[in-house]
Amino acid sequence: MVGFVLLVYIITPIAYWTNTYNAKRFPLFSLDIFDNRGQLYNISQVMREDSFEFDQNRYHSYSKLYFSVVNVFSTGFLYAAFTSSLTPVAQSGAFHRPSFLFVAVSSPLSPFVIYFACMCMHDVYVHAWM
Repeated sequence: MVGFVLLVYIITPIAYWTNTYNAKRFPLFSLDIFDNRGQLYNISQVMREDSFEFDQNRYHSYSKLYFSVVNVFSTGFLYAAFTSSLTPVAQSGAFHRPSFLFVAVSSPLSPFVIYFACMCMHDVYVHAWM
């Protein structure tokens, strides 16, 4: 909850009003892709009509891809959250291999069971979180 409030109510408005990533050209909340003029990105400008392949020369002459500030920060936050959830699993597989393999093979292929079992192998994490 703190991360959400920090991201939506503090970091995003500061990034928008300081024009980070040229943010004032685009809407604050949008999932669309924009060109350098702030218009919706026209994908037909960078694709070849005959083969529907990407044309890098046309891309460089048209525009780079731009996203809204909320889209940039929320995507970055999701990648960070995903990576942070995989790190304990990788540590458990590296340092507690026999018990990790037992849990991974005997569980009904539920990622939550595997993740919780990996967390239980680390006493420090379990005591801090529960």
